[in-house]
Amino acid sequence: MSRFFYTHFGESVPHEIECEYNKMRRKEMWNDEKEKAYRASSVNFYELEPALADPSSLPSAEKEKADNERKANRLKYLSMGLAKMKKDSPISYTLIKEYYCSASDDKFTYPMLAARHGLTTDIVRYRIRLAKKALRNFIISHENGCE
Repeated sequence: MSRFFYTHFGESVPHEIECEYNKMRRKEMWNDEKEKAYRASSVNFYELEPALADPSSLPSAEKEKADNERKANRLKYLSMGLAKMKKDSPISYTLIKEYYCSASDDKFTYPMLAARHGLTTDIVRYRIRLAKKALRNFIISHENGCE
């Protein structure tokens, strides 16, 4: 700790206040020294800028680009899978479309779909689960190039 000089205020200030003031100053000096010892030095951004990597050259940018590409391909494969499902299994296609893509604010529930198509709730749930599995398998097979 650096040297501390006690401050005297004279007879006009009570001794207790003088002591408290000097105690606070000592503590502030101690905190400043601790902070200097453990603080990382701050750098001006403009001094650091030439050393920074271009964000597009970072591995995270490449990974993000690959993820965005994969998502775009999956959407394309999803639409292809839905078109195939529309031909092969129109009931499953209708259930999936109504359950996930209803344009109204009121989403269809399993009981609503069951009543609408004359099926039981369990059968609707089962067919939607099978349709989702078929779409997932279609997308995976196209991602892996197994078409």
